[in-house]
Amino acid sequence: MLALLVYLQTNNFSRVHRSSNMLRYREAYYEAFQIMVNHCTDKHKFEALFDLEQLLQVPTASACMQEVNNAINSQNDTQE
Repeated sequence: MLALLVYLQTNNFSRVHRSSNMLRYREAYYEAFQIMVNHCTDKHKFEALFDLEQLLQVPTASACMQEVNNAINSQNDTQE
């Protein structure tokens, strides 16, 4: 759980947004992260270290699409 929370703090949901398969089912990934954190037996300990509400904040559709577009543009720039 610690690794998951550090990953979310570092990367947010960027991996979900950059993978076409994960992006297609992004709501399921958002929900899965929330379920794992909310049902963690040590959740209270992690709340002292992380802002769990902020980490699990689901991006708006427009924020998600902006991140997808940025990733596509970045990929295109590296290919040129």
